[in-house]
Amino acid sequence: MSWSEEAYRSVTSILEDIKAHPFIRELASGTLPKDKFSRYIAQDKIYLKGYAAEMEAISQMLPPGRHAEMFRQFAKDGMESENSLHELLAGTIGVLHDAEPMEGTLEYLGHTSEIIRSKDLALSLAATLPCTWIYNEVGKYLQGIASSDSNPYRDWIECYSSPLMDEGARCCIELTDSVASQQSEERRRLMTMAFVKSTQFEWIFWDQAYND
Repeated sequence: MSWSEEAYRSVTSILEDIKAHPFIRELASGTLPKDKFSRYIAQDKIYLKGYAAEMEAISQMLPPGRHAEMFRQFAKDGMESENSLHELLAGTIGVLHDAEPMEGTLEYLGHTSEIIRSKDLALSLAATLPCTWIYNEVGKYLQGIASSDSNPYRDWIECYSSPLMDEGARCCIELTDSVASQQSEERRRLMTMAFVKSTQFEWIFWDQAYND
């Protein structure tokens, strides 16, 4: 069994909790209050700035080549996402104002940045993988249950369930599996712990936007 298969089994219940969360259910039906979605997007904007820096740091840990370039592209995409989100969602939530980071946002970034500062490639890949893989899983789930074209969040849902997101998640999984295959059992266990903790933060991210 590959590391990613083991890791995915470890977060199955968390992923089901995410799919069942009222934020996700209401996003799919188009009934999510705009203030909750706006709160989520404001926190995502903060997170993506940190994520871009983390992707650049990982690219520097990798040998020159396709994977290093892929992570540099992730960093560039993270930096550009602010403007694209503004444009994509202007008609839904209006002007997106700057916000203070919420506790879950700070703790998530603290978790991943601490690992990345250690320059441990295996743990860094595992800790950041949920941002591409879990989001892609949620995006595909939403695409399957979302209401019709009248859903005000349709553009956002399509963005996270796109073939480009599929490909990005697949490449990250393959690279992490390749690195994991060279690790000891104890190191693989630590990778899974980092992955699970980040997946828990993904749930917290949705929940704080809905319940704050």
